[in-house]
Amino acid sequence: MLLIELNAAVGDMLSYNTDRSVQETNIDFAQENRSILAQARTFGLRIPFKRPAITIVDFSVEVPVKGDTFDLSYAPLVLRGAQVIGGGQSFETIDEIDFSSPFNVSGLTNRIILPNIDNNGNIVSYTLTKERL
Repeated sequence: MLLIELNAAVGDMLSYNTDRSVQETNIDFAQENRSILAQARTFGLRIPFKRPAITIVDFSVEVPVKGDTFDLSYAPLVLRGAQVIGGGQSFETIDEIDFSSPFNVSGLTNRIILPNIDNNGNIVSYTLTKERL
């Protein structure tokens, strides 16, 4: 008796899933937006929509020398929501970028310090670079 009930339940689930699959292929009865959009694309309709994108951006700033190191008072703070454009796309920062801190929001080091040297071998400034998502 248990085997018969199990077979009936499996048959019922298969019938339900088959009916749902066929229903989503008919534009009059489709319930999911992605099914309707897929059918529209099949018929050649171009549907514009925003595509989310993520990229890694290097922000660099040049700060003057203060003694034998760089002057942290010139290190800027780039606020959350700053927008940059690259490759025809506009990107927005999701966190603040603090050049005075060697760490990012997650606590990982992400600051690169490069000295800028003149023809005489003297350090004239430093370039601070931070990588952000």
